[in-house]
Amino acid sequence: MKEQLIHKATYLTQNEFEQFQFAILFAEQAHEGQFRISGEPYILHPFAVTDILLDCEADCVTLIAALLHDVVEDTNYRLEDIQKHFGKEVSYIVDGLTKVDKKSVQNKEEYEAINFKKLLVAAQKDIRVIIIKVTDRLHNMRTLQVKNKHKQVPYANETLKIFAPLCHKLHFKTIQYELEDLAFFYLHNQKYEGMKQLLQNYNQILHHLIDTISRDMQSFQDEVLTWHLDYEISPINTAYSHLQVIQDVTMISKIHITTSSILDCYKILGMVHQLYEPIPHQFEDTIAINSNLFDKCLKTKVKIENHEMAICIQTEDGKRRHDGGIFSLLSSDMPHSEVQQLSAQLMDDTIMNNIELTKDTLTFYDLVSYELFQDTIVVFTPQLQPIHLPEGATIIDFAFAVNAELAIHMSSAKRNGDKTSIMTTLSHLDIVEMIIDSHTIQLETKWLNFANTSKAQLAIHKALHKE
Repeated sequence: MKEQLIHKATYLTQNEFEQFQFAILFAEQAHEGQFRISGEPYILHPFAVTDILLDCEADCVTLIAALLHDVVEDTNYRLEDIQKHFGKEVSYIVDGLTKVDKKSVQNKEEYEAINFKKLLVAAQKDIRVIIIKVTDRLHNMRTLQVKNKHKQVPYANETLKIFAPLCHKLHFKTIQYELEDLAFFYLHNQKYEGMKQLLQNYNQILHHLIDTISRDMQSFQDEVLTWHLDYEISPINTAYSHLQVIQDVTMISKIHITTSSILDCYKILGMVHQLYEPIPHQFEDTIAINSNLFDKCLKTKVKIENHEMAICIQTEDGKRRHDGGIFSLLSSDMPHSEVQQLSAQLMDDTIMNNIELTKDTLTFYDLVSYELFQDTIVVFTPQLQPIHLPEGATIIDFAFAVNAELAIHMSSAKRNGDKTSIMTTLSHLDIVEMIIDSHTIQLETKWLNFANTSKAQLAIHKALHKE
C-alpha cells in the first residue's frame, strides 16, 4: 500500500513529496509490531486514511498529520517529537486528534464528551483536524465488520449523529455519503437492499429527465451559450428519512446545470422557467446573495412530466466548490493565518459561546450537538444581509445574531412584512425586521425559553446580569 500512496502523491511539490515520504517511514517505525483487531498490521489504518485524502488531493500538512494521527495516542512518541520532525501545524493537528488518557476519566460518556470538546476546540483554529477525523471514521466504518455485533450499532449511530453532520458542514460530500450509507447498512440492515434498489430505479427516472431537459433546451441554445447536465441523489439514510415524511422520490435529488459564466446562469434560468412550470416560492439566488461558501448557484423547482424537480444552475467555479467542498478552499500554499481564518469561519462562534455557557462537558456535548449539527436556515435582514441560524431558531436568535445591543430593545418584529411575536420560529428565506424602542430595555428572563442559539443565550445571560 505504501507504493500506492507514493504514486498518488505526485501532485505534491518536490520538497513536500520528500516530507511525505519521511512521514511514511516515521509512521511505519512508530507502529511497528502493532496490529488491529482483524490481525492486520496497524500501519494499514493510517495508510488507508491517507489514501482516501490523496484521492481528494489534500494538502501536504493534512496528509502528514493523517499518517501520524495515532502516533502520540498509541506509541511512545510524544508531541515534541512530532513538532521537531514535522513542525507546529502537524503537531497541533495530531494533538487535536489525540484522545485524553482514559484512566483519568471513569465515566465513558464523559470521556467521549471531553474528547469531542477537545476535537472541536482544535478545529476552531485548524479545520484539518476534523477533515482527518471524519476520514479516520470512514475507514473504521469500512472495516466495522471486525467489531462485535453489539458494538456495531452504537458506532454506526454515532457516525450518523456526529460525523456525517461534520462532513455536511465542510461540504465533504463523498465522505458524508459513504458514511451515511455504511451507517444505514448496520442500523437498518434489512431495509438497506430495498432502499438501494429504490434509488437505483430512480436513477433511471433521472437519466430520462436529464435527456428530456437537454433535448428541450436545444431549441433555445445559441452558439455562445454552453452547458452540461448532471445530478445527485441523497445517500440512503437521508433518502430513507425524507421518504418517511413525504412519499416523493423527487425530494431526494437535484439536477445540476453547469455553464461558463454568471450571466449564462441567469439566461439558463429563463430558459428553464419558459420550458417548465416553476413551483411558487422555491427560487433562491445564492450567487447574488452570498450565503454559503460552497453553494453558489441559482436554485429553482419546476414541474417536468409531473415530477417536481429541484434544479441548481451554477458556473464551473460553482461546480468546483460544490463538488470539492472544503478541498476547493484549502491549498498547500495557503498561509497558516488563512487556514485559521477559514476554520473560524466554518466553525463560527458556536463552540466558544457554548464553552462560556457551561463548564460541564456533557452539557456542552448536548448543546453543541444540537446547534452545530442542525440543518442551517438563512434568514435575511430588510437590507438582505443573510443571517445563518440553526433550524428551529426564533426571532430572538435572529436579533442577537444581528446586533446584541439593539436586540435587548426589541419590542416586536415583522416577518415577511407582517407584525409578529419575537418568540416566532423562523423558516428558511424569511425576511425579518426588528421593531426597536431605543428608550426602553425590553429584555425579560423568559426570552431564555425562546433562545435556541448559544449566542443569544449567552448575550441574554450577560445583559440580565448587568441589570
